[in-house]
Amino acid sequence: MKELKNIGADNKARFEEAIKLGQEGQLDEAAGVFASLAKEFPDDYGFLIEAGRQLEYVRRFGKAQEVYARAMQLEPDNYLTYAKLGALYVEIEKYPIAIKNLEHAVELAPEDADLHYNLALAYLAVQDLDRAITELETTLSLGGRAHLAFGTLSRIYEQTNQMDKLQGVLDVALEHFPDDPFLNFNAGVLERRNGNFEKALAHLDKCLSPEAAAQEKTITMDLEDMKMAASFEYGRIYDKLGDYDKAFKAFIDGNKFSADNFFLQVPNKDEALENVAKLRELDLTGWSKTTADPLAKAEKTPIFLVGFPRSGTTLLHQVLDGHSRLEVIEEKPLLSAVSTHIEQNLGGFPGALTSLDTKTFNTFRDEYMGGLKKMQDGEGDVRFVDKLPLHIIKVPLIKKMFPDAKFILALRHPCDSTLSCFMQNFGLNNAMMNFLSLDDATRYYDQVFSLWLKYVDKLDLDYTQVRYEDVVTDLEKEARSVISFLGLPWEDGVLQYREQAKAKKRISTPSYSQVVQPIYTDASGRWKRYEKYLEPYLDRLAPYCEAFGYSL
Repeated sequence: MKELKNIGADNKARFEEAIKLGQEGQLDEAAGVFASLAKEFPDDYGFLIEAGRQLEYVRRFGKAQEVYARAMQLEPDNYLTYAKLGALYVEIEKYPIAIKNLEHAVELAPEDADLHYNLALAYLAVQDLDRAITELETTLSLGGRAHLAFGTLSRIYEQTNQMDKLQGVLDVALEHFPDDPFLNFNAGVLERRNGNFEKALAHLDKCLSPEAAAQEKTITMDLEDMKMAASFEYGRIYDKLGDYDKAFKAFIDGNKFSADNFFLQVPNKDEALENVAKLRELDLTGWSKTTADPLAKAEKTPIFLVGFPRSGTTLLHQVLDGHSRLEVIEEKPLLSAVSTHIEQNLGGFPGALTSLDTKTFNTFRDEYMGGLKKMQDGEGDVRFVDKLPLHIIKVPLIKKMFPDAKFILALRHPCDSTLSCFMQNFGLNNAMMNFLSLDDATRYYDQVFSLWLKYVDKLDLDYTQVRYEDVVTDLEKEARSVISFLGLPWEDGVLQYREQAKAKKRISTPSYSQVVQPIYTDASGRWKRYEKYLEPYLDRLAPYCEAFGYSL
């Protein structure tokens, strides 16, 4: 630790003892020593950089920022300070300022491959994929972090459905790093998507081998995350091979890894159920008496695409986005920001909805519309579609803000929908925690759709329902029906959903790989292959099968 050479043996011992405290979890004590020593040696650049790094390790980011700022005053043209600050801001998710610092570091040290790689990750965090790819290619050209750059680049290409480029990267990468676990994982995904299931299994086996475990510190995904993701991949492959028992076990393993690994902020599935229970208790009598004023132009009122996850909303998104007068805003938390504000500042959500006045709802409406406008992709006079399936539970709030709102309800056989949720590797939050088992998934479906049926009964909803099974059977018929419901003229572009999806740089939902495929029907009725596992929950789903016209 050469940065400590100028501070003396006693202070070096203090510093090393603080490192030990941090490793033992005594973060406050360790941070206190690091910060104190930084004040004692304010003119030692190397020491300040090391002290800042250690303060980051014990998650005292504000103190680390102060130390780096002092270092920058000492050596304003040293790239290392900007690199450290950039990495710190990435850690605390302040990406614009992280990018600014990392870009300046690259200007000062353009031959440093690590800087280009870190800048690529920052660009990736803000979905600037073109710049991320450029920085990854630069990293490779400089010969640094090659296996990481190859791995990250291949993941971008897979998630953006650029399969030819993915193949090209993996061909080169695996020639240089044939045993790299992350590269083999990505190769397994590619082979699975290409229908080469035996090759896919071989790559997945390789990425989880004992040799792969020995490389854990050199890969872009830690080993436990790798096991989780690979389990879901095994499940998808065995499902395609018709080995449904192996597939089901793999999905159980994947969900267990997912639950075990989510340790930073433990979600609470019961909280999601409690939110539904609160909404069920609402008295919806006379709900339309106090609302926001309707928009002056009714055709500007947003459309809400709702349903249950894994019910075809991403496919509908691409269809609707093909119309020149519609723009789908995908899974953004604008409505959640309103409900959170009500919960924290106005007496609680949803109870306070009954006491708020028109002026307040007008404010919510205008702020929401402003947020949508900021997210608009390009210019033009369009009508926004807010697509977030589980906004289905927030229909009372939507009706308060937009009394003239139109809803598109995406439906799928309740058994297929809940099974597909169980089979999907979701990022976990309170709601998604309910998909780690079929018991929880079917219970949550019951809670959500019992609420929807109450809304239909008590609120004057202007809605149409679209069944996934009908869409994949006759896309044009269903698309024409939806476009007619919205009062828009027909455009053939809505049928070019695959081209719409391929043109997007990134689709942020788990269905990103499916919407670029031709329409297929083999996902309809999948639940029959797993009926023995679903059998204990069929009575729970039966009322909704009857309500939506499905058979058991």
